[in-house]
Amino acid sequence: MRQFRFSILALAVLPLLLFAVGCGKTTPTETSPTPAVAPPPAEGPAPREIPTSDRPLVSLYVMSECPYGIPAETVTHKVAQALKDLFDLRLVFIISQSSDGKIESLHGAREVEKDQVQICAGQAAPEKQLDFIVRWNESGKDWQATAKSLGLSVEAIEKCRTDGTAERLLREHLAETNKLNVHASPTILINGAPYAGGINSRELFEAICKAMGGKKAPVCDNPPETLSRSDGSAKGSCSGQDNAPPLPPEMVDKSPFTHTIVYDAKAIDTSRMDLILKQTLQLYPGAKVEKIDYNSAAGKKFIAKYGIKLLPAYFFPGDLAKRSNFKVIEPHVVKAGDGYLLSPKVGGNFYLDRKAAPKTLDVFFTPVSQNALRSLLDLSDLLAAPEIKKLGVHVRLLPFTLIQNGEIAAQMGVMEVEEMLRVIAILNTKPDKVWDYLKGRAENPLSSYWEDFVTKAGLDPATIKKEANADKASQILAENSNLAAELSITEEFAALADNQELIRGVDKEVLRKALLKIGK
Repeated sequence: MRQFRFSILALAVLPLLLFAVGCGKTTPTETSPTPAVAPPPAEGPAPREIPTSDRPLVSLYVMSECPYGIPAETVTHKVAQALKDLFDLRLVFIISQSSDGKIESLHGAREVEKDQVQICAGQAAPEKQLDFIVRWNESGKDWQATAKSLGLSVEAIEKCRTDGTAERLLREHLAETNKLNVHASPTILINGAPYAGGINSRELFEAICKAMGGKKAPVCDNPPETLSRSDGSAKGSCSGQDNAPPLPPEMVDKSPFTHTIVYDAKAIDTSRMDLILKQTLQLYPGAKVEKIDYNSAAGKKFIAKYGIKLLPAYFFPGDLAKRSNFKVIEPHVVKAGDGYLLSPKVGGNFYLDRKAAPKTLDVFFTPVSQNALRSLLDLSDLLAAPEIKKLGVHVRLLPFTLIQNGEIAAQMGVMEVEEMLRVIAILNTKPDKVWDYLKGRAENPLSSYWEDFVTKAGLDPATIKKEANADKASQILAENSNLAAELSITEEFAALADNQELIRGVDKEVLRKALLKIGK
């Protein structure tokens, strides 16, 4: 086995954000990824086994504007659709109270108003409350339009908001969250016990089914395809104890200019572009955004003029340096001709200078990450579906770790590298067994009893150990890791479509979209 030189490094994410923001600001600060199954927060109810009942009671505690709570609402909605009327659901809002007794919320007055509307929608039509919330969150329209589209009475909701009903109900929620010491959004209780699984629809579905005990519904044995292990947030929470100040006025320049973005209009995933644009408009609210498809005549001219090799390309005019807040964005831009371009490492993901490899999907992952393993299991489910299987997409699994100053920079040291080498050994010897191994590992990726998982997958531990210790496995890990470094991959899971488009925000639906696109 090649002797790796490595340093232990907390796995960091790509420097996506233009400025640090968090709950209480506009978007969550990206920090080192947290385990998908985190221990219950100290501020919540004490952990205990979830009791069973014929009809489980699920309580979802959220802040209506929390970037982690909103996906949790969507996840719960998907589970509710899958299990129909087989469990009871309560939505409880996490709020606080000022010294003078006024209702407050972490994300400001707008969140309190949103809480009121959503709680009143539940009063007007309890069976449609979650439908209303999810549709409103997704549409971006005013709540009245959403209510009308679902047949809810706007007048009834407005009356509830203004006649004291909403405030009374919110104060009941405040008393409940204080009694239970629940301040993190999202928090989920099943039959009164904390749910400690991932905030994703598949695991929540399974937990509720398990809580049914011996009277488990038939659907529990055949989960709908709509469920996913990688949807939702599963990356953190908003806490009332972690408020952050708004963006300081000196960081904002309101003078107008044209901000040009050259991008692939057919891109698989534009979530990063949307987030970067949102942050840019926070810094420069007067900017007029002009989006240009890179395949258009204007796009090709722009690419040739500025030597663009990575998309999206975010162009700022030359007078950017004269703006009052230039120091904020200066570390993230580079001079380009008569203007500035956002550094490609901030948000670029389409490599124009890489040769296309049609019908290929390279999957980079860290096998000790439960988030990554969840995404892999979603991918496995998709690859088994007839409509995907017939496309003939070639998928390569590429375990990798970070490279720093020419050395392996493993998050967890030797054990992480050894696990990667074992996965590579299985891929080299019995590739058809790798999914069985990964499915088992997903239950406990940090267990040192790797032999048990190898055996359960129908493999010989001695053979896998020998192959993992061979120079070939070490060489492949080095190649995978160097390629990931070349692509600036620092996430626990990422995919490269057709050797050109890097997909960072990966969940089951994004993977489905990627497979369908590259399989054409």
